[in-house]
Amino acid sequence: MGNCRKRQKYVRGGYIFWKSMYRIIGLITNVSIPPYVFGKGLLIMHLQNIVVSAKVRVGENTCLFHNTTLGIKLGHNTDGKCPVIGNGVTICAGACVLGDVHIEDGITVAANAVVTKSYTEKDVILGGVPAKVIGKNPDWSMQEFADKIIYLGREDSE
Repeated sequence: MGNCRKRQKYVRGGYIFWKSMYRIIGLITNVSIPPYVFGKGLLIMHLQNIVVSAKVRVGENTCLFHNTTLGIKLGHNTDGKCPVIGNGVTICAGACVLGDVHIEDGITVAANAVVTKSYTEKDVILGGVPAKVIGKNPDWSMQEFADKIIYLGREDSE
């Protein structure tokens, strides 16, 4: 009886509507992003072919481009562990971040890179297969972009 009341509460609250919308949008765009994976400030540049595992943890102000994958690395004994990604990270088109890895704040993953190991140095560019540091201090920072938007929003409200 208790479960029935709970279920009715979710139905009245729009649970079925939003779950249906999530599935329909996912089918149209080939995007699979489970809830509670990303911190606030997720920016998706092109909504197409994005796959994210439910076990991935991503910080605030992250930018994703199309054809990106974040999840487990198959064929290896990783116990199903997924990436932990810091704040202000940009993941460019076609990039994959796979397995039990930690990506530090402000890192940019270049197009078509495959990241399979952790990087603790901030503000670097990772590229290649497998990924390695190919540059430092990218010209464009998602964190700086988010800070400008937040600053502009506060200025308008005052």
